[in-house]
Amino acid sequence: MFSRPSENAKKGTEWTEKLASSLDPAKIERDYDSLERQEHDLQASSDLALRLEGPYFSPADPARYHAVVCFVAGTGVSGAIAIAGAFRALQRSRETNESAPSIHERLGPRWQTCTIAWSVRESDYTDLPFLEPSPDLTVRVCLTGPGRPRQNIQEIMDETRKKIGPDASIWTYISGPKGFIENAKTICKAMPLVDIFAADWEV
Repeated sequence: MFSRPSENAKKGTEWTEKLASSLDPAKIERDYDSLERQEHDLQASSDLALRLEGPYFSPADPARYHAVVCFVAGTGVSGAIAIAGAFRALQRSRETNESAPSIHERLGPRWQTCTIAWSVRESDYTDLPFLEPSPDLTVRVCLTGPGRPRQNIQEIMDETRKKIGPDASIWTYISGPKGFIENAKTICKAMPLVDIFAADWEV
């Protein structure tokens, strides 16, 4: 059922019509053409460098290890966020379906713990809600800068080994600057039952 417009609606229409009539269509068209030319000139004179990364998982399946440790620096934390999300999802599936083990658990050991060790400049640090600690998910943030110590990778690996036992397997994910990656790889390679994935591809 239709009703007639109210007086307020009529007044609203009147003022918008007055505003529209005060505009110069020719000027609007000229301004639009000018913006299009500027955009075209900018695209023609500028080289845009684009780097795409991901997905962050390797052919290795973290769920087939007893523990996962992520050593990441700076924006390398992106991969660790994805891994932490996968760990939380696996935890939720266990809570809701305890009687039926997942295919990961039937094929290999349970993913028991996940540790995120993030090194970041103090000036660049921001809270990341994706990295909120939870049961068996440990987040260690090392703020770096002048006079500050670096993340102790050996100590974190030793703590993980002590927690899960001498015969348990560990998968390490490493991402960050080249020097950071090489240092973490050297330490992890010297330890038994440790597999490594390092995001050290060349740009």
